[in-house]
Amino acid sequence: MKNAVILGGGTYGEVFLTYLTEQGFTILGFFDDNEDSWGKLIHGLPVLGGMEKLLKNNLTQPIHQVFCPIGDNHIRTKYLSKLKKAGFEIPNFIHDSVLLNDDVTIGEGVYILPGAMIMPHTIIKNYVIISMGSKVAHHTILEDGVFISTGVNVGAGIHIQKKAFLGISSTVMTGVTSIGRNALIGSGAVVIRNIEDNHVVAGVPAKTLRILKEKKENLPIAIANEHQKLKVNAMEIVGFDLACHDLKTAEDIELYKKYLKNFKGFDAFYKIELFNVKNSETEQLKYFILSKNNEVICLMPFALRKIIIDHKDTTYNDVSSFYGYSGPLYNEKLKNEDLINFWHLVDAWYNKHNVVTEFMRFNLDGNHQNYSGIIAATLNNVKGVIIDNDEEQWNSFVPKVRNNYRKASGNGLEAKIYHQAISDEIINTFHTIYIGTMERNNAANNYYFTLNYFKQLIQANPASNAIIIIYKDAIPISTELVLLNSDTMYSFLGGTVSEYFHLRPNDFLKIEALKWGKTQGFKNYVLGGGRINGDSLYKYKKSFFPKNEDVVFYTGRKIIKQDVYEKLVTLSTKYTYTLNEKDIINDFFPLYRKPKTN
Repeated sequence: MKNAVILGGGTYGEVFLTYLTEQGFTILGFFDDNEDSWGKLIHGLPVLGGMEKLLKNNLTQPIHQVFCPIGDNHIRTKYLSKLKKAGFEIPNFIHDSVLLNDDVTIGEGVYILPGAMIMPHTIIKNYVIISMGSKVAHHTILEDGVFISTGVNVGAGIHIQKKAFLGISSTVMTGVTSIGRNALIGSGAVVIRNIEDNHVVAGVPAKTLRILKEKKENLPIAIANEHQKLKVNAMEIVGFDLACHDLKTAEDIELYKKYLKNFKGFDAFYKIELFNVKNSETEQLKYFILSKNNEVICLMPFALRKIIIDHKDTTYNDVSSFYGYSGPLYNEKLKNEDLINFWHLVDAWYNKHNVVTEFMRFNLDGNHQNYSGIIAATLNNVKGVIIDNDEEQWNSFVPKVRNNYRKASGNGLEAKIYHQAISDEIINTFHTIYIGTMERNNAANNYYFTLNYFKQLIQANPASNAIIIIYKDAIPISTELVLLNSDTMYSFLGGTVSEYFHLRPNDFLKIEALKWGKTQGFKNYVLGGGRINGDSLYKYKKSFFPKNEDVVFYTGRKIIKQDVYEKLVTLSTKYTYTLNEKDIINDFFPLYRKPKTN
């Protein structure tokens, strides 16, 4: 067994001691240039001296291997290079939990920590550290001395130059081709364009804060040539295939429904009848299918829209998901790395088809994870647990809800739930009350749906929908359309006749729907959110499930072509626009589609 030591007695050195001993390395002790630490013990092992003593290698037990987990890229690179020349072995450390393909090329003195994922055809040069949970996509090059902190996402085909430092949870998006030498990317930053040598950047999107004084170094020609040879079509990942299909003809729709059967029970918001979008000259309905080893594992519908400004076709497109919960739909067969591959392939498709931006509404099941754009926590949604014990469920409501339900019952209200075979008459009744409610509230146009829309949705998917109607003396006064997934009910659209508000039909409807859901085996009831977090609508919904934790509705915003985006916003607004990091999250997105006010 070869003897090893750790150069650097700080906290990272302590962490490495644990990792190395767990994986069977024999560690004699530490070396550190801090003289005050010499002779002291770190977890039972001595600090044996400094770098000068280490180079002499004159201990009783010879030293064969040296690990140097020092965070400073310049010091780590300098020391390991010097130790290698002195004849020491500079081994790699790759934790057992790392997902690493055989096609990855790795140099010397590389440390890859737990939970990291490295895709095929990546090149990792010498003295690189990749910390916990970070992901590096295919055909990326990490030059000597790069440090990738915890939770970093690095896209495909990116050349990260020597001694660059990527801070915790930062993201370098696919489409970026170079991160410069000695560049420093701040924690949480989202890099959407190339970073020059010695630049310190931070923010969303990342902007230069300052430039380090260290002299720039030219990229060796050999490395530049090697990088050019490695550039391949980003849409090709071994074992994966991304197909984009139209949704125009009856045959297209049948094929989509066939694919959708792969995700039965989780597809309530992915029914084509729900989308309420039609193909036109400026908007096309499409969907992606991701296959892994010829097996369908992911589906995502979307609208591809031409970008028209001042009645002129810009020749560019953008992408938007449909109304409601959307994003990639997948089942338990899909792994995290599969979803990363999906977004890399999608982004490559976007680049090829002149897509400038993407706006995505995610579902409530966590499909925002591993998204390659910027994620915004948009709205808290009330999600309640349907409890087996009736008394416990009743007591979980706030007192006002219980009182309103008693009042509604005393007023002789009756609930009827229609499921599976729902007649045109019932759909007509629902639609009449719903439209009256929209008009009374001056709802935005996107909340108006036609009678034919509901008929097609319900009749094409009888098992995925239920209509609840509350009656007073056989007169329908309140209603709700509920969408049904495997174990969850989703409150979708509905309304109440205003002159019956005093009878408290809304509270009565929610509790009767919940009771019915329990008899059908549903476990959760999602009521949605308010117009904004914490408003009166949200508080009303929360009163039914005050003890349950909300789920967050996330939206995704992605700029694929920043220079084009800035030009389009400039054309639209008539003033010169430069991307501001706050705009992506805090303003209308994309800005070139922001409605104009008089």
